[in-house]
Amino acid sequence: MKVKNAGFFRGGLGRIVLQWLNLRPDECDRTLLMFVVYTTTSVGMLWLENSTVALFLGNIGADGLPWIYISSAVLGIILGFLSSWMQTVLPLRQFIVVTALLIAAPLLLFRLGLQNIATETQSLATQFSLAQLTVFLMPLWVDVSNALNQLNTSITANQLFNIREIKRTYPLISSGVLVADVLSGFSLPFLLKLIGLPNVILAACFMMLLGALIVFYLSRKYKQAFPDAPQRDVEDSQNETRTRRLRGPVRQYALLLLLFFLLAQALVLLIDFQFQTQLQLKFEGKEEEIASFLALFSASVGLCELATQWFVSGRAIERMGVFRTIMLPPTTLAVAALFPLTGLNLFIGLILLKFLDDLLRYTLLASTGPVLFQPIPENLRGAVETQARGIAEPIATGLTGAGILLAIHLIERFVPKDTNPLQYPLLGWLVIGGIVLFSLTWLLSVWLLRSRYLNLLVLSAQRGQLGIANVNLGVLKQAVVEALTRPGAEEDKRSCIELLTQIDPQNVGDVLAPLLVTLPPALQRQSLEVMQAHPNPIYLNQVRALIETASPEPDVLAIALRYVWLTETNPDLRQLQPYLQPEVNAVVRGTAAALLLRLGNAKQKWEATRALQQMLTSKKEEERVMGCRALGEAKYLQALRLQIPKLLQDKSLRVRCAVLEVIGSTRLEEYYPSLLRGLEYKSTREPAMRSLVKLDNEAIPMVLELATNIHKPDLVRRYAWEVIGQIGTVEGLTTLVSNLMTAWGNTRRQILQILLKLPQEAGIEAVLDRLDRSGVEMLIDQELMLMGQMYAAIIDINPERVTGREADLLRRSLQDAIADAQERCFLLMKFLYSLGAIQAASFNLRSGSPSDMARGLEILDQTLDIPSKRVLLSVMDQNSEREKLQSLIGIVAYQPLEPSDRLRRLLYLRHFLSDWSLACCFHLARVQQWNLAPELTLGCLRHPTGFVREAAIAYLKQASPGVLIDILPKMQQDPDRLVAAQVQEIMAELGTR
Repeated sequence: MKVKNAGFFRGGLGRIVLQWLNLRPDECDRTLLMFVVYTTTSVGMLWLENSTVALFLGNIGADGLPWIYISSAVLGIILGFLSSWMQTVLPLRQFIVVTALLIAAPLLLFRLGLQNIATETQSLATQFSLAQLTVFLMPLWVDVSNALNQLNTSITANQLFNIREIKRTYPLISSGVLVADVLSGFSLPFLLKLIGLPNVILAACFMMLLGALIVFYLSRKYKQAFPDAPQRDVEDSQNETRTRRLRGPVRQYALLLLLFFLLAQALVLLIDFQFQTQLQLKFEGKEEEIASFLALFSASVGLCELATQWFVSGRAIERMGVFRTIMLPPTTLAVAALFPLTGLNLFIGLILLKFLDDLLRYTLLASTGPVLFQPIPENLRGAVETQARGIAEPIATGLTGAGILLAIHLIERFVPKDTNPLQYPLLGWLVIGGIVLFSLTWLLSVWLLRSRYLNLLVLSAQRGQLGIANVNLGVLKQAVVEALTRPGAEEDKRSCIELLTQIDPQNVGDVLAPLLVTLPPALQRQSLEVMQAHPNPIYLNQVRALIETASPEPDVLAIALRYVWLTETNPDLRQLQPYLQPEVNAVVRGTAAALLLRLGNAKQKWEATRALQQMLTSKKEEERVMGCRALGEAKYLQALRLQIPKLLQDKSLRVRCAVLEVIGSTRLEEYYPSLLRGLEYKSTREPAMRSLVKLDNEAIPMVLELATNIHKPDLVRRYAWEVIGQIGTVEGLTTLVSNLMTAWGNTRRQILQILLKLPQEAGIEAVLDRLDRSGVEMLIDQELMLMGQMYAAIIDINPERVTGREADLLRRSLQDAIADAQERCFLLMKFLYSLGAIQAASFNLRSGSPSDMARGLEILDQTLDIPSKRVLLSVMDQNSEREKLQSLIGIVAYQPLEPSDRLRRLLYLRHFLSDWSLACCFHLARVQQWNLAPELTLGCLRHPTGFVREAAIAYLKQASPGVLIDILPKMQQDPDRLVAAQVQEIMAELGTR
């Protein structure tokens, strides 16, 4: 999905605009088109809605609304089943267009039905039956079309954008309805004067058809985003978990969520019913006046919603917290519903009530609603949200309609038959009482949700399933305090501290410092370590209390001493000197010595140096280890530098590892080569990696040199790339991404895996920021091009044309190269799509079972939207090599060649082949006695892999022994023992010295 005007958005001004909108260049076209679709269709929907309300109130009256509510609930359930069935019958590209047309089609019939209202030649009975039926059906279709429009927009957006893109783009797309509120509201009064109320239905139909036309254009322009086949049930592990019954705290929380959304829907219907009742009584059935009033009201609310959404909503949530924000709508509605009691006109009071409800519901509530689902495990979240929004709301609609009907029926028993029950004040006060009661109950449900939210938050922290981006910090801190103070497993409490550290590391002491004295030693150590990362003087009293009164363990005391003396502005270092005595535990003694070396005067530094020298030269391993760790905490090593070479050769592995940590902590440049050598040995690899990561950007050049050194073992190079990834700075990520573009084969796979493993999807964002979506698509196309060359070689060097063990080995190695390229394609797809979906597809395709492979292809078909989607599906399918090559013709050119020519073509692509495939090429050429260009063979004599050099020598022995005689003396000292033995054997055989 490439952007025609991407050049502008990569410039200075364009980039600033995109940063302000939180978009990337290749997302602009799709986002703009979706915004236009949603805005255009919503304008038509709002024209239809306001006109329908006016016609309904003018011809049937507000007393018919309960029947609309009940019918709408039934129709909503039927619509859900119908929509699901349509998606199994129609391809998604057709489904969205058909749905968009279906929304608009009945409007033409409605206009014909409304013709009878203005036709005087019709009988009164005909006018009443046909017109009344049309006016009754129109509100039902408004509800249906609203649901279909939201569904269509959601489906289209989810197909056009991947899971990461949609987080940025959908808020902009969804703001189209707020813009439509304003546009439709100010334009409808002019339309009413220009064409009249019945013809506004045709104008609304035109806008919806225009939206459908844009949807059709979207489905054609981005056809790769939509699967060609209808959706089928993919029975993967995710679907199985969704059907799992909810139990325990999650079940209780889910039930409260159902109550929350049920009450919210009931409230909006009660307010809407009373609002429309007062409109009918106020305007006495004057349809165009009602429509004009509703339009202006909608425009005013829309302007306020836009302003609130842009300037107030985010700040309010940040300052008040999620739950206080959610409590604001029910509290406000309960108070606003009582306005008439203050003497305020009932109509004015209901306008204010309706205004506040719409404003708060579509701004604050819409922004915070998704947060309520975050504590639920991810594999159950979708099912719970579907139940809350798809089941609770229709049930609330039907029950509210039935309740209003019952109230009207009871009032009719006390009202004269010729009196409209809507005009009886008792009904209005009953509805207002219901609004107050439901608001207070809604407020209670929020309070109950908040208490369950705390419990689930702690459980989610243990499982690592918490949506960190949407966590309410105040609620989380309270949850951690409760978890740490009540009895429970230490491991559970440790996970709570880790979660709090991850979310709010700078203020973690607010929670942990007051609890230090009461925590067990392991948690005291953990708490002090995380507090030490961001020391704050305000916690000094609590840490001193731990030192003086709690008699902490030596390791805890050491960390506490370090915290106090590094945090205090003017520390009294004399208090540390008693800790230098030999009888003090080595951990505490080393810490005190390191602090004095860093902060003390000359005499104190001399005493600390003497103490550390005694520890470093001690015969006890523990003393030497603790002394080395103390060196890592010291700022200046001074004379202690002389101990480093001896410690690097220490017989104790623990000491050697500790010294490597010292080199990284103190940045001893002259010993950096020791860190690189440490990467080459399993025993010292972890401390060497930690030390290199501590060096931050300073380590990148030398580690990059190691990672790109083709003469180093693959495993060592892999860990070098790992170090760059763990450094995680902008420079480190840029280094990985730039090398991703130039690397190939195993190295590219390693870099991709490292980027995908980085926390918080930092690697994924780095790739998309620097390469954009089109760059990732280009990398996938490169892998497909390589697969095309491999398939061409398999076909041209087939068993019917070339036989023998060497030929079989080559063909098998080419199949392995194709499998490796497919694996890299899956890794690249994880940068664009849901990790779970791609992982499920990969797992099923590798299973070997036809049914599982079909399921994997179905997942890819429903997920992918890249231009080469069809080609990718074809090469992943169980087609023959020739069919797969045929599907790749658009990406790679193919012309049948003789086997020898095809082998030469492969050798010209040797930089993209695996080492084993390259060796097989030489062995086959030797057996078949095919001539190869000298530069191909001579170049491979310098190949870093021994068996490739061995294969090239074996070929030259047969093809050009004269050339080989001149070369062999230079290869007698080959680092590979097998190659050196081969050279000696050939030299003896050829009589060469």
